[in-house]
Amino acid sequence: MNIKRILAIIVFIAGVVMLFVSSNIKKQIAEGTLKVKSAEKSVGQANSLFSLSPATKQLAQGSINSANKKIAAGKEQIAYYTKVADELQIGGFVLIGAGILIFVLGRHHDKKKR
Repeated sequence: MNIKRILAIIVFIAGVVMLFVSSNIKKQIAEGTLKVKSAEKSVGQANSLFSLSPATKQLAQGSINSANKKIAAGKEQIAYYTKVADELQIGGFVLIGAGILIFVLGRHHDKKKR
């Protein structure tokens, strides 16, 4: 097996691995998004429950603010990892295409030499 075929296979496999990693990250993002939505719902319910009385509203405000900060941090992480997953997916497709192209052009070039 010549060096071009080996390179083509390595590039192709790297692309497949990138797609696999991207897919796993997107699964984790989906789970994280569900958790954030659930937390937002809980905070909204707590906020409406504790807002009935000014005394309870003030007592719960610290906890609600803390939960809102955690939700905001979770949303930032989701946005970051969504970008990473998208870039990995694009890179994976590019590497798969490059691997196929190297393999095909290498075979075509080998046929010309013969």
